[in-house]
Amino acid sequence: MISLPMRVRAAWNAFTGASPLAFDAAGLGPRLAPWQPPPANWGSIRQPPQVLWRARDLYRNNPFGRRTVELTVSGAVSTGIKPVVMSPDVPRKQQTQEAFLDWTDQCDFDQRRDFFGFQCDVLRTLLIDGECLVILSPTGSGEIPLELKLLGCEFLDRSRVVIDRIMDGIEYDSQGKRVAYWIFPRANPAGFPNFQSVRVPADQVLHIFSPIAPGVPRGVSWLEPAMVPMRELASFLETELVRSRTASLYCGYIQTPNGALNLPTTDGALGMEPGTVFKLQPEESIVFSTPPESRYFEPYVRCQLRAIASALSMPYPLLAADDSQITFASGRHALLSWKRWLETLQNHVLVFQFCRPVWDAWVRYGLLSGVLDGTPEDYEVRWIAPPLEMLDAAAEIQAVVKRVRAGFLSRTEAVAQTGLDAEALEVEMAAEQRRADELQLVFDSDARQTTQQGQEQPSLGVEQQPVAAGGSDASANG
Repeated sequence: MISLPMRVRAAWNAFTGASPLAFDAAGLGPRLAPWQPPPANWGSIRQPPQVLWRARDLYRNNPFGRRTVELTVSGAVSTGIKPVVMSPDVPRKQQTQEAFLDWTDQCDFDQRRDFFGFQCDVLRTLLIDGECLVILSPTGSGEIPLELKLLGCEFLDRSRVVIDRIMDGIEYDSQGKRVAYWIFPRANPAGFPNFQSVRVPADQVLHIFSPIAPGVPRGVSWLEPAMVPMRELASFLETELVRSRTASLYCGYIQTPNGALNLPTTDGALGMEPGTVFKLQPEESIVFSTPPESRYFEPYVRCQLRAIASALSMPYPLLAADDSQITFASGRHALLSWKRWLETLQNHVLVFQFCRPVWDAWVRYGLLSGVLDGTPEDYEVRWIAPPLEMLDAAAEIQAVVKRVRAGFLSRTEAVAQTGLDAEALEVEMAAEQRRADELQLVFDSDARQTTQQGQEQPSLGVEQQPVAAGGSDASANG
């Protein structure tokens, strides 16, 4: 092979349009010629209104759209992602936990949910709309006056645009940081043009969304990759329903020699019902209809549901409520993959963008109101999410026990994986043991009294007495 000089090769590539780095995806052959996507500048991408409206329609009317959202909410939030105060000061920790628990019932501006139900609504809105706004408002009537107000993305004034300063209702400073949001005080369903937005400082607003790429200022519905397959599947199911209804009209048709219509009519329409057969006249014959059959109904539905599940990072058996073609191993593998995705959603979106800022604001208002004392650094917390139950709980627990005994996992971390606070659990267990001792009760769960096999602990037997110093007990002397 003759090696051409670099300058000659560059000229030849410029002339032929070839790329020095031959990417197959950049080819313009017959296979890829129809693939001509528009230029995608990430910073200029905005969610069109049609995507938002269609996503909300899928949640309202499509069974798989509704199931997708609700399964994700129940898997990621369930009973709530809860804070555990890490302070070594036990009285302060207990006081803080009790004050926060009292506040959770009063946190909602609309008084419709507690803090953990608020987490569900935040995630639900995030999945459907792609973004949501949470206003931190000091309008509460409790000891800590902080309240949370959840708003949809339509409350953000997209028409508020000032070159190099305000875009899509978001105001930036000279360095490109967000300093304020222009928000409508209430919904404007009639679309009045003189409806005015209000400037709200950025430290009072939580704009929660997961950018699909760097520089994207707004969110996009998480249902978007699955919207077209969901719609096509709904259309297919509707078509199959019409076909089945048509096929149920299994009738006999009379053919006359001269082609005249000799069928009874009602108001000009044929009076046919399923199974109808008309009486024949001389020289007339009868022909039966052959309704079409659908041989690809179930394979097509499964294929579409698998595409939808893949687009939404959800196991197909959960989305379709179909476990007829899975084994224990494949089902467990799917749940573990979904669990990792839920943990990503919990830690990098919900905790970082919502739970932490709300906690910081709550501590700040608590210190100002005198309910809390000290400094904000005294109130560091760890957020614990509820666990996702596995298929074989006994095997999972045994694996955790082995990891703890081998020193690969601490008891505190093992308890945290169950969604509980290790210190609170230990205090509760100690209280139960004291109550059982006072009432002279012995349970198999008490390791001081019984072994794991349910046998009495030899060192704590009822007949065995403690040996005094010096050893005068006969059993001790052998």
